[in-house]
Amino acid sequence: MKKKTISLSFLLSTALLIDTQSVYADNLTNLEDKKNTLLQEANASQEKKSNLEKQLHQVESDIENLELKLAVLTKKIYSTNMEIKQKENLIQNTKRDINVLSQTITQKEKVLEDKKAKLEENLKLMYSRGNVQFLEFLFRSDNLSQFLFRYEKYKDIMDKGEQLHNDILRELNSIKDQKGALEVKRLNIETQKQDLENKKNEQQSQQVQQHAIQYSLNKKRKLVKHEIDEEDDVMLELAQSISLTEQDIESEKIKIEEAKRKAEEEKRRQEELDRINSKENQSNIEFINSVPNTEGNILVPPMKSGTYTMTSPYGYRIHPITGVKKLHNGVDYAAPQNTPIYAMEEGYVLYAGKARGYGNWIVIKHPTNGLYTIYGHMYDDGLYVKPGDYVFRGQKIGGVGSAGGSTGNHLHFCVATSFNGSTFTYANPLNYIN
Repeated sequence: MKKKTISLSFLLSTALLIDTQSVYADNLTNLEDKKNTLLQEANASQEKKSNLEKQLHQVESDIENLELKLAVLTKKIYSTNMEIKQKENLIQNTKRDINVLSQTITQKEKVLEDKKAKLEENLKLMYSRGNVQFLEFLFRSDNLSQFLFRYEKYKDIMDKGEQLHNDILRELNSIKDQKGALEVKRLNIETQKQDLENKKNEQQSQQVQQHAIQYSLNKKRKLVKHEIDEEDDVMLELAQSISLTEQDIESEKIKIEEAKRKAEEEKRRQEELDRINSKENQSNIEFINSVPNTEGNILVPPMKSGTYTMTSPYGYRIHPITGVKKLHNGVDYAAPQNTPIYAMEEGYVLYAGKARGYGNWIVIKHPTNGLYTIYGHMYDDGLYVKPGDYVFRGQKIGGVGSAGGSTGNHLHFCVATSFNGSTFTYANPLNYIN
């Protein structure tokens, strides 16, 4: 059988490291995807915040404009109230003037009535006496001059009485005209006042509407500010998540680099072991090739001929330590300490280390024939393989020792035809080797 230069343990270790790197790479890809998703969410949150800030700016601008309008409207309402008060004062003054004129009219009417009554009395007196008496009064004058004087006086008295009556009547009519004008003025002022009241009501209605809009805008501003605060919290949480993800990414990168470094170290170590084993295996070629792999003899001996003495075969015996008769499940080859032990066939190393009663043992599964070979009593430094290694037929795997339940340096080796995970089914090893 041609010796392979690269051991399966190296291939398995390399595959394991490659798988580990692959896992780290997958983790790194997932973390990068997570980071990109978080960055997209952060950008979306930032864009949403920017839009909210624009809304807030617009709302605050609307509130500012509304406050200016309210200030102007309040000033207008104040001005309207002042005008209303002025109109009310004018109305009161006009009413007062009307009352004064009414009193004056009453007085003038009384005077007029008195004058009218006196004039009527004089007229009655004059007309009651008739023209004869008037003529008698005139013709009793001593002379023409007295006659003319009496006539002029009488006529003057009558004219003055009539003139006084007419003057009072004109004055009364003038006062009544003034009173009428004041009434018209009062009605105009009342109308102006009512217009101002309507204007004031309209302004107050506008003010109520503006206050309602102001309340709505302030509520909206509060809501937008709350949403901006929420986006700040979201962005802070996303920033923390991104930071943690970046830390995880760096950690995964470190793990990948470490896995690469271990792969390189394992490669260099295995190459060195292969170099050493190649020299050692070269010396075993004659030994391996000297033992034919014929039917019924499918395993090579675990030790070179002449390096051992068989001290106990397979079968029942009195145990040398306990003194109890018990099945001896293998064969014992006595030999000096560290005498080389070889794999009886190629296969996987299932176990290499401590075992109760064996001190240290090596268990190899042989896929070529389904058998298991077991090697026991090696010291710690007599183990040259580890679990997971793939060894070849005739490859040096250990050195003879006396660890565990042993009375001296020897190799206890077994052959098992099956293994159920906890118990081996043993067979006589000599049935499978020369």
